[in-house]
Amino acid sequence: SDQKQLSIALSACDNEHTNYEIYGEDSGEEIVYCQGQAVWREAVTPKATIEIEKLRVQLTDQALNSATLYSAFSDAGLNYGPSLQPIIKVERGNQQVCAELRLPISAAGTNNDYVLHPTILQGALQAAAIGLMDYAHEAGQLELHSPLIQWNCTMHWNLCAS
Repeated sequence: SDQKQLSIALSACDNEHTNYEIYGEDSGEEIVYCQGQAVWREAVTPKATIEIEKLRVQLTDQALNSATLYSAFSDAGLNYGPSLQPIIKVERGNQQVCAELRLPISAAGTNNDYVLHPTILQGALQAAAIGLMDYAHEAGQLELHSPLIQWNCTMHWNLCAS
C-alpha cells in the first residue's frame, strides 16, 4: 500500500470557531480531503444514560449464560474461540438485547492498547446478532434464521492537545 502524507491546517475564525482542512498531495497536485469548522464549547453535552433496571423489566425472555449462548452459536456454524467469547450473560425482550460483557482472561493485559477493545466490540456485535435468533420455548435452544450481516463501525472521540 502506498503511504501518503496528510496535513492538517487550522486557522482561527473567531473566539469560538476554528476552520480546519485536511489535505494531501497526489501527482504534484494538492487535494483537500476534508474541511470544516470546529466549535469550542466549555459545556460538555451530557452522555446518554440507560437505566439498566428499567430496561431489565422489559427483557422478558429467559436469560442465557455464556456456555448456552456459545454452544448455540456453534450449532449455528459460528465458532468463537475463547478469546472471542466476552458475553457473560444476555437477556432479550421485544427488539431489545442487554448483555454483560467481560474481557476474557486470554485477552488480559491488552485492554489499555485500545480505545474500544476489539473483543468487547465483537461481544457487542454478537449480542446484536441475538436479535436475529429465535428462542425456542425449551431452555437453551436457539435457532439462527437469518445470516449475519456485515457490520461497519465508526468511532468518534475528541482530540485535545495535552
